Amino acid sequence: MVCSIVGPTNFTDPAYLNTTDPNIRNLMNLYGIAATTDFLEEVSPYHRVTVQSPPTTLFYGGQDLLVPTTQGTDMTTRLQQLGVTHEFTLYENAGHGLVGLELLDTWSKLKAFIIFTLT
Repeated sequence: MVCSIVGPTNFTDPAYLNTTDPNIRNLMNLYGIAATTDFLEEVSPYHRVTVQSPPTTLFYGGQDLLVPTTQGTDMTTRLQQLGVTHEFTLYENAGHGLVGLELLDTWSKLKAFIIFTLT
């Protein structure tokens, strides 16, 4: 199984490619100032997922300034298209670091997803 907790899934997302946010630019520059689209697709789970991908659960914060919610919503759509077992949770008022009730809910849902996946 795969669990993504506010993780980037698609580095070809316009939210990344067209950003002026210095934090996201620094993240993108880790791949090289002139990273090709082919390379960014190679390192993006969104472009690598197949019908044989493992069950996947995704958690995102609606107010995340580093990882846009499109990373989770687009990945969810892709998993649905491929028929991959998955769950998606969006905490509308949470940022990048899930804390408090969102964190407790994440761990509770993750535990249930693991149990479901193993049975």
